[in-house]
Amino acid sequence: MNAFATVTIGQVSTTSLETEVGTYKLEYSRRSTEKNPIDAAQRYRAALIGEDQLRIDAGAVPSKFTVLLQSTIYDLAQTKFQKEMLESNMLATTINPSSYTIDAVLAFWATKRESEKVDAATITAWLTASATLKQPGFEDGTKKRAVWLNRIPKIAAPAYKASFSQAEAASILAQFNDADLENPIGAFVATRLNTIIEQQSQESAF
Repeated sequence: MNAFATVTIGQVSTTSLETEVGTYKLEYSRRSTEKNPIDAAQRYRAALIGEDQLRIDAGAVPSKFTVLLQSTIYDLAQTKFQKEMLESNMLATTINPSSYTIDAVLAFWATKRESEKVDAATITAWLTASATLKQPGFEDGTKKRAVWLNRIPKIAAPAYKASFSQAEAASILAQFNDADLENPIGAFVATRLNTIIEQQSQESAF
């Protein structure tokens, strides 16, 4: 007997789902404890969306960042799904698959980060102590360090896409130290830069 439920795209299941070819599974589960008992029917939710909706174009960013940024996008989608389930009190029976695209989850993250007060000052503080600025060429007193500290924090602005060209965003990402992508602020900056690259690539296709 198949232990997995079979559902259509966007339908919310209360039992485990088998990921089908071309789909990506969103999941949220929570534990029941003595201090916080949760009825069995309220512990798990899952839904399938199209796999391509969240897939980063492999050519959009330097290859060494693709896996890390893709993981970030998936994590954001899972967090968004969790929030949607909790806000519905676990009663939602469907989700809107179109609200789980790369742009949609980045917009969700931007709103989340805004509520957590990720601003220019926060980015400046992170950048000053970052592994990237400890690399050769970013020494104290250098013009390059000063330019980065002046311009990178602008990525926090609502209209950040107007602050960087596609070439600039790609150049900045290419110089990022891998370790900085493990930091939430670094991942935030990198993901916004990737958004600029992807959006301008799409615009240039017309």
